[in-house]
Amino acid sequence: MAKRSRRGKTIHPWWSFDEKHTKEAGKAAMLTAREIARKLHPRRREMLQHMRIYAGRYDLRGGSYAADQQPSYNITRSIVDTARSLIAAAKPRPMFTTSDGGWELKQRAKLRARIIDGQFDIANIDALRHQWFEDGAVCGIGILVPYIDPASHEVRASLADPLRYLVDPREGLRGQEARSTYYLSCVDRGVLLADFEDDPEACALINQADAPEQSGFDLDMLLDADTTADQVLVLESVHLPSRAAYGDQEASEDGKRMISVSGGALTVDPYTEDIQPHAYFRYQDDPCSFYGKALAEQCRAASRRLNRLGEQTEAASRLGSTLKWLLPRGAEVDERELSNEMGTGLEFDERHGRPELVPMAAVHPSWFQERDSIREEVFSATGYSTLQAEGNKPPGLNSGAAQIAHDDIQSRRHAPHAQQWEIGHMRLTRVFEILNDRNTEDGHDIPLPAKYRRGRSEFVREVRWSEVTKDAGKLYTRTFPISSLPNTPRGKWGLVKDWIGTGFMSRLSAQQLMDFPDIDEQLRFEFADYDAVMNDIEDIIDGNFEVMPVPMIDPAVAIDISRASYLQLRTDRAPDDILETVQRYMTSAQALVTMAQQPQGAPQGVPQQVPPGVPGAAQQIPQGPVAAQPGQGVVAA
Repeated sequence: MAKRSRRGKTIHPWWSFDEKHTKEAGKAAMLTAREIARKLHPRRREMLQHMRIYAGRYDLRGGSYAADQQPSYNITRSIVDTARSLIAAAKPRPMFTTSDGGWELKQRAKLRARIIDGQFDIANIDALRHQWFEDGAVCGIGILVPYIDPASHEVRASLADPLRYLVDPREGLRGQEARSTYYLSCVDRGVLLADFEDDPEACALINQADAPEQSGFDLDMLLDADTTADQVLVLESVHLPSRAAYGDQEASEDGKRMISVSGGALTVDPYTEDIQPHAYFRYQDDPCSFYGKALAEQCRAASRRLNRLGEQTEAASRLGSTLKWLLPRGAEVDERELSNEMGTGLEFDERHGRPELVPMAAVHPSWFQERDSIREEVFSATGYSTLQAEGNKPPGLNSGAAQIAHDDIQSRRHAPHAQQWEIGHMRLTRVFEILNDRNTEDGHDIPLPAKYRRGRSEFVREVRWSEVTKDAGKLYTRTFPISSLPNTPRGKWGLVKDWIGTGFMSRLSAQQLMDFPDIDEQLRFEFADYDAVMNDIEDIIDGNFEVMPVPMIDPAVAIDISRASYLQLRTDRAPDDILETVQRYMTSAQALVTMAQQPQGAPQGVPQQVPPGVPGAAQQIPQGPVAAQPGQGVVAA
């Protein structure tokens, strides 16, 4: 159904045009985006104001505050940075769970999570997380745009400017998915021509396309600035299908994804997914807006009060903080001789008292008390503290258990924001899955990195996405943080010691949790037996049924880990061949213990045999007594 804009122009839904009218569809999308930008002007002005307050800049075009207009104290930056250090420090990892799935489905779920984890590293998500969170805290929403690199066909990601991401004010309310989104970006004309060099019609549209400052968009108050860059305003429009694909039911055909410039559409592709292809982080949900509520919004009034008080304090100090001469009446002092220079003399009549040079207090102490009161008030309102902003812990909080309890109290206050952070990562995982599926459908089933961790070692194995797509509809996505331990080394070590002392965890398992890069190399030697056994168990799970413990391994560690692994695999309903191999592995480790306990006075010249099932069983070991105890390895003398 056609609509009319404020200027009287008829706006047709751009997704309703057929393939023969892509040029008209591109113009209709551009007209629709321009109308939405006009409606969102107050909201975008507010975002821009928050960005300026956070950055401490008056003009985002490059100009800064004048010397006498610099903010005396940027409370907004202090609180936003504190929130980022506490919440964005958690790096949620994707996980896939199954609903009573079999062994193969569970293994595909683990492999799928490892692939996404490896893709996050390639897309440099760790480096984008901080800016993503900052956009959400300052503007209300942070937007990550995953995309497929046309050259390598790898999934990458970039940050979208919230000021240029347009959604109709009536869409996306109360957690609902926005039906249509419009993202405007400025792209170099030469780069765009290179991307469409095989399409003469698209190149003609690009050459005739308007520059950003000619587009009529008041995007971020930057586009009207003079520039030497030859850029083109590019619009990405996405409309969800009226009925998404579900099971055997096909999606409706009105779902579209279009790239266009001012003259028309460059590409138009069908879109069948039920979510927009972007990942959102909202610091706080706003029931009246798609864009969410910003943390900077809560700091705006306090920031204005602090800066006004700072300006008054500075002016009072500049005008009143001077030295004053106190002259007794009748002292007969020549005012021309008054000076604050060293070594100067002054004549006066002592009968009437001595002149004094006294510094005057220009600012009343209550002004500084009011400043501190405003700071405490805004920190308390946002749920943070000045100690957190300064990077300090409360006095006397030294033990790991005390730090855990303190962190729990703080995390409860910020649970809604931390939940939004996890929701954003779950959505990011979903978009990566969509792009991987699209790559596979287009014939670009490239090897993807799957991150593995065995003991303290981490490595990458290449896996194709098609290997983990079977029964993908039975998987459920969730996230969990990389570490729930205290952040400080002292707190982490204290908590691990408490676990060992209470018997909650063995010493070997607890020490695996210690992640100190400066001693990591030494720990690799310390836990060599543990890492070797874990690597053997993973090889067995991957299908290598010839793996057995080597004679040099600590048999007690091998028995303990293989026993626990057998029980866990049995609970997960692993295939019988894997269970039998793990059982043989444990039996071979027990045989190593038996061999180590042979009497030390064995007759000389009689060779001792390695028990059956252990690598090297056909070879004799050196003669002599065996000096080894269970749990200390096998050492042949």
